[in-house]
Amino acid sequence: MTRLRMIGSLALLAGMGMMTAAQAESPMVEQSGRTALRTLQLVLAPMAGGKIEAAGQACINALPKDAYYGPMRQAFDRYSLEDQAQLDAFAESPIGRKVALLGELRAYEAMRIPLPEPMVPWTAADKAALEEARKQPAVKTYLESGGFTNAPDAKTTIDAKTRELVRGCNVRAIAAPKPAPGASAPKYVVASESRDAATGAIGTANFIQGRLAAQCLKLLNRPETPEQYVLAWRKRNAPFPDAAAHYMDKRLAEAKALEGDGKADAVMRELIMSVRSSGTKTVDDMLNSDPDRTAACKRAIDLADVGAFDLNQKLPIYIELRALAEWVKANP
Repeated sequence: MTRLRMIGSLALLAGMGMMTAAQAESPMVEQSGRTALRTLQLVLAPMAGGKIEAAGQACINALPKDAYYGPMRQAFDRYSLEDQAQLDAFAESPIGRKVALLGELRAYEAMRIPLPEPMVPWTAADKAALEEARKQPAVKTYLESGGFTNAPDAKTTIDAKTRELVRGCNVRAIAAPKPAPGASAPKYVVASESRDAATGAIGTANFIQGRLAAQCLKLLNRPETPEQYVLAWRKRNAPFPDAAAHYMDKRLAEAKALEGDGKADAVMRELIMSVRSSGTKTVDDMLNSDPDRTAACKRAIDLADVGAFDLNQKLPIYIELRALAEWVKANP
């Protein structure tokens, strides 16, 4: 081979190498993107209570593995090159891979879907390895923020990607049966979307307090029982919890009177599923962000103690909460 041809061949090989490198994605971006995609698929899975048309379900399940790489890359690029190297090294390390697997398996548990493999144990050696990894500032920041999907500066972009994927798959809820021809729709007076939304928000906040208390108080050696902890939250957030309970009593009575026990049961079941799904995800996101359950519990309970889950003016739905309380006053 002449020298000129050798140089040309080497240049071609180098170019191919650069193409491969350009097409390869960061290990941390791949890991985070895979987790986000799997979470979306689990949330919409029929076994998790998802009720969407089959075509939309099939489309979501067939999304490419890089569906979330774009927003994950944006989140990753907010770190310096040195920090990116730390994150990639963590993602490729045995402890990093185990943290990711544990988070995915816990997502299955949260959705009450059978695990694809046995739950992996979390050992003293794992805890020591994670503490060692935390000595890297970028890894510490990543873990404490709950990963890219929960970091405030990235969450908006990732949520937008989720909406884009759902729209792209034309995800639609399974339509309810149509009433018989000539039948008039029952006239509801008590029920309203606004009051339903406010009641759901109250129920979710209450659920979060109870779930955190049940999972964390004993672990943190707190003196109060979960029941006492939730009762304190309810007193602090009066009159909203009582207003929600009063509204639901009237809401269910109206549904039963107009459409029978089946309708009342469906209304209650829908509320419970919504509260449980939203509340479980919130708590699991907080507690599963760190395999060290004690540390994760401490951060979560600290947030609850300072009123992070209280029903006050900081909530976008606060106007609806006040309107519900006023409606209950006017309709004892």
